[in-house]
Formats: sequence, C-alpha cells, structure tokens
Amino acid sequence: MKIFLSISTLLIFSTVQPAMADEWTGFYGTGTVGLSRVEVFGEQGTSSTKDHDLNALAGLGLGGNLQHGNFVFGLEGDISAIGTGTELALKNTVTADQDWFATARARAGLHADGTLFYATGGLAMLGIDVANANGSDRDHMNGWTIGGGLEQQISERIHIKAEGLYLNFQKETLNLETLTNPSIELDTSMVVARVGLTYGF
Repeated sequence: MKIFLSISTLLIFSTVQPAMADEWTGFYGTGTVGLSRVEVFGEQGTSSTKDHDLNALAGLGLGGNLQHGNFVFGLEGDISAIGTGTELALKNTVTADQDWFATARARAGLHADGTLFYATGGLAMLGIDVANANGSDRDHMNGWTIGGGLEQQISERIHIKAEGLYLNFQKETLNLETLTNPSIELDTSMVVARVGLTYGF
C-alpha cells in the first residue's frame, strides 16, 4: 500500500509539474551584455601605430534553431553598442571611435540535459569614425567572425548563454578632408565576451 501511494503521488506530481522540454527548434530573441577588446592598427602617410581599448557592450538579437536528434543548427543576427574610443598617435593625435558592431552567423552544436554546446561563425560589420582637431570621417568596416559558447535551458522558453567571439575587419581608408592630413588606413580586430538571456517565441 505504501509503495502504491508513493507511486501515485509521484505520478500526480509529475502531471502537475511538467518536466522542462528539451526542445530547441523555434525562433527566439536575445539580449546580451559583456566586454569588447578592440585593437586598431592605423597608418597615415609614413606614420603608423597600434593601440587597443576595453569597453562594455550591450546588444539585441534574433535567431532560430532546428533540432535533429542531439544536433542543433541555427542562424542568428545581432547588433551591439560599444562606444569605444582609441587614440592613435599618427601625424597628429587621431581618435578612432567604434560605435557599434553587428553579426550575421550560423551556429551548430550538440545538446544534452538542457545544455547546448555550439560553434558559430559568419559575417560582421563595425561602425567607426575618426577625428582630429582638423576634421572627421565616418564609415563602416566589413569582416568575419568565429567563436563558440554554451546555452542552458532554465525554463521551457527562457535560456541563458555565454559566448565568445573573435571578429576581424577588412582594412578601411578614412579621410579627414584636409589637405595637410593624408587619409588614414585602419586595420581593426575585436575579441568579445558576453552573456545573454534568450526568450523563445
């Protein structure tokens, strides 16, 4: 009788408190915060220098997953504000500001017990402007990104994740629009570490 009551209680509890679904197929939105380390190599005429800056970031994104057995495949796009300002000592002091970056990535991984381990990679874009006492210019840089992370289910719709990315951008030429200051060439890369919260639709 005690065994019967115990089994009955367990069955009733399991119907009242359903188990967390280990299901990854669907669309989701995500918010992230973290740190970015931006490294900038600048050339202006015969002058060149390299510097880096470390700043916080915050971003939003959308994505979708398709699960097949223990494998999960997906696409994700996001944009983040970073607001860094790297000073380069060239012919004169030039400030290179990185305002935002965006990525469009594929990701693939394995899940077990509500945890997804994944690799990711794709395209990246960086918004940048340069300025000195005589002028300024604004443009964007195109590039690529690769990285990885893990995502953990904490409820049927809500997940938390931690992610690391390396981003590399093509060299870009910017002009300060003054005759006494030749154009500036910037070669930029980033390392990003961030955590996020996702909500499944």
